[in-house]
Amino acid sequence: LTDGNIQLLRVTNVRGTAPNFTAADTCRSAAGALSTCLSLGIHIRGGGTFVWKRVVAADPRRPNRLMAVDRQDRVVKTSRDGGAHWDRDDNLTNLVLGFNPATAQSDFVFDRGDANRNSFVSAIAFDPAVDNRIFVGTEANGIFVSANDGVTWIKIPNSERIPIVTSFDFDEVRGEIYVASYGRGLWSLRVPSPGRPDRFEENNR
Repeated sequence: LTDGNIQLLRVTNVRGTAPNFTAADTCRSAAGALSTCLSLGIHIRGGGTFVWKRVVAADPRRPNRLMAVDRQDRVVKTSRDGGAHWDRDDNLTNLVLGFNPATAQSDFVFDRGDANRNSFVSAIAFDPAVDNRIFVGTEANGIFVSANDGVTWIKIPNSERIPIVTSFDFDEVRGEIYVASYGRGLWSLRVPSPGRPDRFEENNR
């Protein structure tokens, strides 16, 4: 949940008469000091008139499992305790940016460097039907998927044909994943057979 200050909040006691709201982007050090450990990334389109969303996702199977873009540290981060602690995912960040360790250069930049710090990672989603599967969409480098809760990632072949991914939707009955893009229509990803996470097909519908 985010408020007008682009803050990530944790909500507890949602079924009670008085839900509790606490910061999920502020961490406490071993000495007890509080500090901001996540500056929630945003993705804006159409000058803010079409899309203005926070790039963050929660695992529907394990709500304390979070993934978000940190625009201050310019990296994707994950949390396994509802935002009490955040860990950098430099491997995923380097992969989506096309980082070449030999030249120490990337094909893409993490954000535009403007006042809004528009994130290159534009969408994150946990698959509600398949445990430990996560999808990450980008502006111009396609879609990346992990089948083991973020331990390793692969790029979906030819997914760069889907530019500026804005969201994912999962059809558990038909076994398809729908991908919305900004200005390039709605696409579908066919879920691969077990044991072949690299076998994806994409169709512009």
